[in-house]
Amino acid sequence: MAKEVQNSRTGEIKRTAEDLVEFLNRVRRGSGAPNEEIIGFAKLFNDDLPLDNISRIKNDDKLIQGEGVESLSEAELRQGCRERGMLGVLSVEEMRQQLQDWIDLSLNHRVPSSLSILSRAFIVSGKLKPEDAVRATLSSLPDEVVNTIVVTALPSEDPVSERRRKLDYLKMQEELIKEEEEEEKEKEELERMKESKARKAKEQARARSLEK
Repeated sequence: MAKEVQNSRTGEIKRTAEDLVEFLNRVRRGSGAPNEEIIGFAKLFNDDLPLDNISRIKNDDKLIQGEGVESLSEAELRQGCRERGMLGVLSVEEMRQQLQDWIDLSLNHRVPSSLSILSRAFIVSGKLKPEDAVRATLSSLPDEVVNTIVVTALPSEDPVSERRRKLDYLKMQEELIKEEEEEEKEKEELERMKESKARKAKEQARARSLEK
């Protein structure tokens, strides 16, 4: 395990980026973890973190709200739940309810994504203890969220590794920006096509009325 440094003033353990990566690898393999370790890492995912910069998910929330959760297929529900860090082994009705709850918090109550993600841990039908539910949630967090925490909230033991992580993070952000720009262009193109078809239909209707 990566070396941990104790804060002499507070007695708390200072965790590093390597600690978080190693912890997530363990819990994703199904290994156990001490409660204090689980809670220690859970505290990193707080309301102060800029997780709402994942605007793609926010935009997706708006689209789903407009179309209705009931319109999503099982595959779309599973993907939507996974992208939001929810446990994936659920029935269609459970996934639909969890996704609806997420959208209600995200859009209607404007709850930050960080809090919404962590709240999933405590909505597992009471089948898990709180600490086990937190561990399950942390293990299923989207890579985008984990990368954000690794780069913005934790120091690294190795300066070279830290620079590499920051470069990878910037590259990921650039790719997300490009995706959003492409989606925006596609929307604009689709809008132009709709307007063009509407004009054409109006012109044809006008031409037919003149022929009569």
